[in-house]
Amino acid sequence: MASQYDFGYMEAGQFVAAPGVPRGTIDGMAEDSQGTMWIAHRGSGLLRLRPDGSVERTPWATLRDRGRVSTMTVDPADDSLWIGLWSGDVINVQDGKVRSFFALREPDSRGVTQIRFDRDGAAWIGSRAGLTRIHRGRVTKFGRDSGLPCDGAHWTLADERFVSISTPCGLVLVDRSEMDAWSAAADQGAGMKVKARVLDHWDGVGQPSNVSAVGQIESVQLFTPKATNSRDGRIWVVTGDGFVAVDPLRIPTNDKPPPVHVEQITSDGKSYEAREGLKLPPLQRNVEIDYTGLSLAVPERIQFRYKLEGRDADWQEAGNRRQAFYTDLSPGPYRFRVMAANASGVWNYEGDTLNFSIAPAYYQTLWFYALCAFVALVTLLALHRLRLRQVSGHIRGRLEARLAERERIARDLHDTLLQGIQGLILRFQAAADRIPPDVPARALMEKSLDRADKLLTESRDKVKDLRPSASDVRTLEEALAIEGAQFAELQPAAFLINAQGAFQALHPIVHEEALLIAREALGNAFRHARAVNIEAEVTYGEEALQIRVRDDGLGIGSEVLASGRPGHFGLIGMRERAHKLGAQLTVWSKPGAGTEVELRVPAAVAYPLKSRAPTGLVRWMIALRTTLMRR
Repeated sequence: MASQYDFGYMEAGQFVAAPGVPRGTIDGMAEDSQGTMWIAHRGSGLLRLRPDGSVERTPWATLRDRGRVSTMTVDPADDSLWIGLWSGDVINVQDGKVRSFFALREPDSRGVTQIRFDRDGAAWIGSRAGLTRIHRGRVTKFGRDSGLPCDGAHWTLADERFVSISTPCGLVLVDRSEMDAWSAAADQGAGMKVKARVLDHWDGVGQPSNVSAVGQIESVQLFTPKATNSRDGRIWVVTGDGFVAVDPLRIPTNDKPPPVHVEQITSDGKSYEAREGLKLPPLQRNVEIDYTGLSLAVPERIQFRYKLEGRDADWQEAGNRRQAFYTDLSPGPYRFRVMAANASGVWNYEGDTLNFSIAPAYYQTLWFYALCAFVALVTLLALHRLRLRQVSGHIRGRLEARLAERERIARDLHDTLLQGIQGLILRFQAAADRIPPDVPARALMEKSLDRADKLLTESRDKVKDLRPSASDVRTLEEALAIEGAQFAELQPAAFLINAQGAFQALHPIVHEEALLIAREALGNAFRHARAVNIEAEVTYGEEALQIRVRDDGLGIGSEVLASGRPGHFGLIGMRERAHKLGAQLTVWSKPGAGTEVELRVPAAVAYPLKSRAPTGLVRWMIALRTTLMRR
């Protein structure tokens, strides 16, 4: 017996204080098989009162104190002590030392109400969150997903036929075979849902005494389960209304599933008759579906579940609620299904169905989405064209600047340096003519003048290269044919060149740079690839100028392809020239499979603007503008 002042026992009608137990508040007691009394003393810690009257004290600090003790019990298998705390934690203590610790980790598991051991050695722990089973270190929750009708379990009671669970919604009865099957599945890590029967005030079983009128657990009544089994199999329960005896074997059952019917749909305040193929107007924000089930015995005990196909992924448990609510349903077809169970848990799985649809608004139709996608695509294409034109214009500007600079240099060289050198040569020639032929200086002067004439000729050729004229510039394929023929004289290989598309004049800088890149590719193919067949192809495309050089030679290794040969700058120079043009250079090669070099120059850069005809989107926009002007 415990009080706030003394701890003791009653003998012959007299209170006898236990020596060695200090005064104070006692939160829990438990007795093991040896007659030892374990006492949860709030101020002094865990006390161990032996049969000989000696007392051992274990401070709470050594037991991972996480809150006040709410219940205590002894494991009959090993006499270890299990302590439940108000925090929802459970401590297993043996010989005054913590052996294991369990945190239920539930949002509302505060207040462990009971710890009961089953015949398989599992500990069943009741709390506000429901039932928790601990067996061989595995913690498993027995809650709504397992068949418990509501959260919270105050205590449990078990016999050979049934397991009784006191919950806030009433006394729950589960067949022992079902509970054993659930336990076996839990040990394997699997899930299972049991069939539970709820006895509440509709069955004459009042609210459990551990629950107040508002459903909160009364702390003053947590220490002892308010139920027991009698030898005849009945369950005796203390409720808030009195004392009730329940005979589980004589509870009437109803094996007829209740009929279910969908009554009506209310959408945005307007009611519609529940008929097949119902079409609701667009933009429905609040939809309520009313349904009902028939039970002449206890209609309040009918349980419903429903599912809106097209919206719900799983069945929704509605309890005894007879309405389903949805907000902001998308347009389209839906199928509402509802089923019900009577008070005995017999389900009408066929239930009732209703097919209805919500019409789309104009901006929710497929043609509107297609139009938006088309407009977005056209906008993206236009932006891409604009950006491409800006980049191409920038590159063309750089090419024009390079061409103008080369022409200026050629002009300056011709007008100043070459003309000056020509004048000097004439003066030196005049001076040489005055030297007698037999003088040695005359021969030296003649040789110097010949060297100067040769140098002047070479300089004029260089200046001519800086200012190519239309008559000097061959087509790109002709120039590549000449280059290929020259290479073929050094390294025999079958060389073929062809052109695709209508010829278009190239920008001089593009012509020169592209020729240099292609010549480098041809040189590599003839000199290093040991190829039998070499092919060059020039394609004048509407979108780009493409130049391909292919061979069936030895190929290039991945390291050389990435960074070039040590001491050689062929690939590096090709990539640099392509980058300056704003072109894309792709080199594909594999040892033993040959090499392919592709240069792709955007049409806006490669072709002079005056020779380019409008294509693609530009043609479409011009045609659209012309049509609109005609109308």
